[in-house]
Amino acid sequence: MWAELFAILAAAFSGIYSVLIKKGLSSSAPLAGVLVTLSINVMAFWILLTLYVPYSILWTPGIIFFIAAGAFAPFLGRTMLFIGIDLVGASVSRSIVGTSPVFAAFLAVIILHESLNVLLIIGIVLVVVGIVILSYDTTSPLINWKDRLRSRGIMIPLAGSFFYGTSVVLRKMGLDLVDSAIAGAAITSSTSLAINLFYIGFSGTARDQIKFDKSSFKYFIMGGIFLTFNWFLKFLALKIGDVVIVSPLQSTGALFTVLFSLLLLKNVERVNLTIVTGAILVVLGAIVVSLS
Repeated sequence: MWAELFAILAAAFSGIYSVLIKKGLSSSAPLAGVLVTLSINVMAFWILLTLYVPYSILWTPGIIFFIAAGAFAPFLGRTMLFIGIDLVGASVSRSIVGTSPVFAAFLAVIILHESLNVLLIIGIVLVVVGIVILSYDTTSPLINWKDRLRSRGIMIPLAGSFFYGTSVVLRKMGLDLVDSAIAGAAITSSTSLAINLFYIGFSGTARDQIKFDKSSFKYFIMGGIFLTFNWFLKFLALKIGDVVIVSPLQSTGALFTVLFSLLLLKNVERVNLTIVTGAILVVLGAIVVSLS
């Protein structure tokens, strides 16, 4: 049960991180938040690696899986999410990207030979449906889902979902070869930060989007700290547990984001039937996955 516990705790820290970032983004651009929080993430893990992990572990073959995982997500996954928001809208894009545990489970069965049972499948479906419901923006104008689903733009967030799911499997493959969650988190987060910096360096548009206000700094700093706990627990859960169980439980971060938003952003968030329905499905799904 340790893997399940670590995965749920990681989801909780993800929820706090999301709320802090949301507060910080009230006066700064998303890219600024990504860079600050990722930088704190990378510094923290390299300090931990220096203190507790021998540098020789960085030359083991399994490191390549962490590098690939960092490229797939958050970088490619988040990029597809943002492009998808532009093409088909925020609600559709976020909902589709929220199905990443399905891809993770599918790939884990094929590549890692993990096993699925009926109870686990039901749990994954409940979690994913709940996440899709929670991701739906009820404050946005009414959208025509049929038209959006028929458009080719729907393939972009679907690719994002695939990238996020693939990244989880790659991390597990790396952890099977490299016996260190700290090393895995350090390499994966460093790769993601390096790609983001490379992208900014070669994209004039991206540089223009780094709008940063001092009032946001404290939220980004705190967000980076919680993100570090989130990443460490995610890697620890994957190290000792199966992807088919850990991935859907980690994805319940959407539920914790809603809960913490209701507590900390009272003037922004409101409880409605959509939120209650999604929350119930996620909780039920998480319980079923844990019991499977």
